[in-house]
Amino acid sequence: MKLVNLRAMLADGLAGSPLINHAYFAGGCVRDYLLDPQSQPHDVDIAVELENGGALLAEEIHQRLGGSVPVVYNAFGTASLVLDGVRMEF
Repeated sequence: MKLVNLRAMLADGLAGSPLINHAYFAGGCVRDYLLDPQSQPHDVDIAVELENGGALLAEEIHQRLGGSVPVVYNAFGTASLVLDGVRMEF
């Protein structure tokens, strides 16, 4: 799935969530998109600018869009899950 399609799916699926305006793609997926907008990332990093935002966003995505059960790293306030074959880390 292209990054723009993933962004659209997340934006539509999380419409109305207070978390949506605090999350941003980061890292290699952004670099890869800038080098080739047609690239299809297998993993993406999403920065969330809220305390424990990673865990909160992963759970919200799981509840609204499905995907794997989030693995939450409470000590760091981060999480990961797989959605439509794309590993997401928050």
